[in-house]
Order: sequence, then C-alpha cells, then structure tokens
Amino acid sequence: MKYYLIPMLLLTSLFWYGCYTLAWQMVLNALNKSKPFFELFRIKLAGEASNTLHNTNFISGDILRAHLLNKKGTHDEYPLSVVIDRTIHSLAVLTLIEIAIIVSCTNLDSQGANIRYGIPVATVVILMFVAFISIHLKQGVCGLFLKLCRRVGLGKSFSDRMVERFESLDSRIYDYYKNNRSDFVISYLFHLTGRFFGILEIFIIGRIFDAQFPFFLAFALAALAPLVHATFTFIPGALGVLEAVYCLTCWAFGINPFIGLGIQFFRRGRSLIWIFIGSMLLKTKDRKAIYDASFSAEI
Repeated sequence: MKYYLIPMLLLTSLFWYGCYTLAWQMVLNALNKSKPFFELFRIKLAGEASNTLHNTNFISGDILRAHLLNKKGTHDEYPLSVVIDRTIHSLAVLTLIEIAIIVSCTNLDSQGANIRYGIPVATVVILMFVAFISIHLKQGVCGLFLKLCRRVGLGKSFSDRMVERFESLDSRIYDYYKNNRSDFVISYLFHLTGRFFGILEIFIIGRIFDAQFPFFLAFALAALAPLVHATFTFIPGALGVLEAVYCLTCWAFGINPFIGLGIQFFRRGRSLIWIFIGSMLLKTKDRKAIYDASFSAEI
C-alpha cells in the first residue's frame, strides 16, 4: 500500500483549504467584519467535517460555519458572508465542470461529434444555471436557500427570528455583488485555484498508480465529484457511489478501473484526517455541533 501518499495529499489539500479560507476572508473584509485567517480556517474545516457526516451536502456545513462565527446572533454579516462565499464557490465549480467537459470531449473517441454537440450543449446548460443564480441574486438568494433547507428537513427547526433574518439578508447580498466586484473576482479566483489543487491531488495519485495516467482524466474525475455529491446528497459523502463512478470513468477512458478506486480510497483517508484535525481545533461544545444538526435553530 502506498501510505506515503497521505502526507502528500494532506499538503495538497492544505493549499486548497487555504485558498477557500482566503476567499471567505475576502468576503468578510468587504463586509467590514474581518477575522483572523486561522480562526476562519478551523471553522472551514469544521464545516467540511459536517458536510461529510451529514446527508445534506453543503447545507449543514454552511449553517455550522455561520453558527460558529455568529454565536451571539448579533451580526448578520457572518451568515451573509457564508451565503456569498457558497455562491462564489458554486460558480467556480461550474467553471471547472465546463473546462472538464471541453477537455474530456477532445480526448474521447468520435471527437468531431463530441466537439460539435457535447460542448455546446454543456455550455448552454451551465450558462442557464449561471443565469438562474444571477436572477436569484436580485430576487433573493437567502429565500432560495431557506426553501432548500426546508425541502431536506432542516428548515423545520428554524425559529421565526431566523426566517426573518434570512429574508432581510437578500437585499444586502445583492448590494455586495453590486458594490464589491473586484473583491468578488479575487474571491472567485481563490476558489478556482482551490479546485485546481483538487485536480492536482487526483493527478498525483493517478500517476503513482500508473505512469500513463492522463491529466485530462484528473480534470474529469474532479468535476464529477461535486455532481455526484449533489445527485446523491441523501448518502453522506456519497459513500460507495463516488467510488463506483470513479471506477467506471477510468474504465471508459481505457484506464484500469481499480486506479479510480485507489484514488478515492486515498482521498477518503485524507478527508478523515482533516475531519479529525478540524474537530480537534474546536471547543468541546462546538465539536458536538458537527454531529448535531440542532444548532441550526440557534443561528
């Protein structure tokens, strides 16, 4: 077993968690609520731990982040920063998916048909999603977020005060995007850089297993991960599903499918280590919140 991979993966993921934290810090700075990098970093790790352990995808982790920053409930800027940060992160993920589709289509068989039909169709779908996000920036991102929470069952525990605060944040979110475009772009670039570190992680593991492992396949696998998590959100961490998807994708590109399984095995190991580290950086009461979704009623 190639256990020496774990330190390499921890270093790579340290860079991407650092990029995500810097992106979030940029948003807070624009809202005049700056926080030390290390404090945001440990909260970010706690949020990622919650995302992995709960079957609500990013929702539980984002609520936890807002909770840990805004325990006294006196500053609306903290939950506001989380919503903005998540929206920017989603745009970065969409960019990665578009690039991965273009790269994959140019490396599959029947290139002509893929380029002629696959890329335009994927581009239209992604642009429609971006347009959907843009429309809701004006109509109310928090209102949309609240509806999603209620659909997955989290909204049942929300207090009336919390619902009112969600609704009051909508206009302020729109003001942020309108008045802080340069900060938005920098934050977006930090998120995009973080996603590319994730691609690098997959490529490193793939190359250790197979010297011919192609870089474009690392792109494809990295883009598939958020899609699988979004589709199988009812399974914590898409456990088992992501492994199967990685195996099938490697097989489709003529790579040993067990390499896909190995890649995801080591990524799971890295994730567990960061969950442990993130949990240890928190106070006992905050650590319990990772495993208890009831904190959502107190934000």
